[in-house]
Amino acid sequence: MAQAERKEFYYLYTPAMINSMERWLIKKAADGWRLEEVHGCKFVFRKCQPYETVYAAYSGFGTEHGVASDYWISNKRYSSKTSVLNKSAGKVFEADINKIDSQFKYFILIRNKYYLKHYIGMLILALIWIFLTAFLLSSNSAFIAPLIFAIIFFIYSVFSVCMLVRERKLKGE
Repeated sequence: MAQAERKEFYYLYTPAMINSMERWLIKKAADGWRLEEVHGCKFVFRKCQPYETVYAAYSGFGTEHGVASDYWISNKRYSSKTSVLNKSAGKVFEADINKIDSQFKYFILIRNKYYLKHYIGMLILALIWIFLTAFLLSSNSAFIAPLIFAIIFFIYSVFSVCMLVRERKLKGE
C-alpha cells in the first residue's frame, strides 16, 4: 500500500491572526489534509479523507497571566486522542469535536480578549513613542530612525487590534 501524500505549507501568522490560522487549518481538514506537525510557521499535512475538526492554538506571550496554563489545561481536556499532531507538545492541538463545550469556547474567548488587551497596550505605547520621538526629532535629526520604527510598531499594533476586533464580530462576542 502506498504512503499517503505529504505536504508542507507555510502560514505566517502573529498571535492577532491565530483565529484565521485556526480557520485555515479547519478548511485544510475539510479539503482532506490532516495536520501532523507544526514547526513555527511550517505546517506538515498528510492527505486523508475530508473530515470535520476544530483546532486551538496559543502563541507566545502572557504566561504570567495564566493564558498559557489555560491552553495547557484545554489541550489535556479537549485534544483528540487519535490525532498524530497531539502526540507532540506544540502550540496547536486538534480538539475532539465531541468534547467541545462552553468551557472550550470560554478558553478561546479569554485568549482572544487577552491578545486584544495586549495589542491595545502596544498601540498606546506606540503612540507615546511616536509623540516622544517626534518631539525629540524637532531638536535633533538623529531621532528619525526611532520615529520610523515607532510608526512601523504603530501600524503593526493597529493591524493586530483590527484583526482581533474583526474576530469578535465574526464570533458575535
